[in-house]
Amino acid sequence: MEKEERFRCPDHDIYISPSTFEYREVAHNLLWNDKDDLRYLEQVLAGKTESRMARERSEDVITWNVFRYLQKHHHLHRFVKAFTGCLAYDPELIFWSYSPLEAGKWEALLRASHVFGERMGYGSEPDLIINSEDTLVFIEAKFTSGNETVGNSKDALIRYAEREDRWYDNVFTTDVWNVAVECKKYELMRYWLLGTWIANEMGKHFVLMSLTAIDRDQDLPARFRPLIRETDTREFRHTCWEEVRSFIHQNLPPSEARNKVIQYLDGKTAGYVNGVLQKGFRCGGVIR
Repeated sequence: MEKEERFRCPDHDIYISPSTFEYREVAHNLLWNDKDDLRYLEQVLAGKTESRMARERSEDVITWNVFRYLQKHHHLHRFVKAFTGCLAYDPELIFWSYSPLEAGKWEALLRASHVFGERMGYGSEPDLIINSEDTLVFIEAKFTSGNETVGNSKDALIRYAEREDRWYDNVFTTDVWNVAVECKKYELMRYWLLGTWIANEMGKHFVLMSLTAIDRDQDLPARFRPLIRETDTREFRHTCWEEVRSFIHQNLPPSEARNKVIQYLDGKTAGYVNGVLQKGFRCGGVIR
C-alpha cells in the first residue's frame, strides 16, 4: 500500500487501497496505547522479524489487542484452562519471542533454534508463548489466512529431521518432506518440533494451538494430527477468534476493558470486496 497524500482519507486519517486500509500511526490501530503499553510494544517489536501493525488486516494487531487485555487483567490462566484444560499458575506471556522476564528474546527458544540449525534472524517465532510452571503453550494466530506454508530448503529440512538424536522421529509419524512440503505444514512442523523439545527439556506439558477465524482451517486437526505423535504430555489444539470472543464474554468479569475487546472483535473488518467493507469475524453466531 502506498502512503501517499492522494490516498489518505482526511476524516479518518487512513490510507485507502482497493482492498484494505492502513492507519498513519500504529497507535491508532491499538486498543491499549498508553505510554506503558507503547513502551512495552516497542520493546517487543525491537526484535520482531516483521510487523505491519498499522494495517487493517494485520493479524499481529489483533493478537496484541486481545492478548494484551488478557495479560493486563490477569486472565491468561483462565484462557489456558478454558482452551487446553491445563493449569497455568502465574503464566508469562511472550509476544513474538520477547520475554518480559528476560528483557529480550526468550532464551529457551533461542537455544532450540540454535540446536535445530536455524539461521540467525530466520528462527521460528510463534506469535504467542504462554509459559507457566507446568505448562508451555505455543499459539500461531491467523486472521485472513490459514496454515498452509511450504519449506523448500532441503538442507534446513535435513537439520530439523536429524538434530538432537533425531528428536523429529519422536514427535512425527512421517518424514519431514511429507509434512513440510507435500502437506504444506512447514510452520506448524517447526513449532511442534521446537515446542515439544523445549517442553521435554523443561519437564512441562506442551500444547501447540492454531488460532484462526471460524471459517478458516476447520479441518486442520484432521489433517495435522495424523502427522504428529500426541501423548499425555503433548497435544495439538485448534480454536477460533469467535470462540475466544465467546470466552471473554461469558467467562470473564464485566469491565470497561472487557467490553472494549468484545466491541473490537464484533466490529473488526477484513478489507474491501467490490468496494464493500467485509466483516472480519462471525461473532454473532457464537454467542447465544
